[in-house]
Formats: sequence, structure tokens, C-alpha cells
Amino acid sequence: MTAERLGLLFATALAGALPDAASACTVCHSPEAVGVRHMLLQHDFWRNAAALAAPIPLLLAAIWLAAREPKPAPHP
Repeated sequence: MTAERLGLLFATALAGALPDAASACTVCHSPEAVGVRHMLLQHDFWRNAAALAAPIPLLLAAIWLAAREPKPAPHP
């Protein structure tokens, strides 16, 4: 691993570990954001979660089928 990549990894980890940036977001703490969270998490939570998770088995099946496809033989 090069020093540049190591520095980028360190900077990313450091930025992700700081909670101040997320808590300073005024959009996240606005009345509209509170209303959106209320609508998503209070009303039909399991229905919303199922709708988000429904495509995952189809995507995994497509990945599995693509991985099973035979690879062409190399030309001599």
C-alpha cells in the first residue's frame, strides 16, 4: 500500500469517526426532516422495509447467474 493511499485511508477513517459534522447538519434537524423520519419510521415501517429489501434476492440471483457463466477459452 502506497503512502498516498494510506494517507487517504487514514483521512477517510478520521472524517468518519467525527460525529460533529453529522450533528451540525441543519437539514437533519429541521422540522421537515423530523416529519419525514416520522412518516418513514412510524407508519407502515415493516411495509417500507420490505419494499426496500424486495429487490435484494433478485439482484443476488442475477450476480450468481452472471458468475456461473462459462468463461471463454483463451486463444493459443
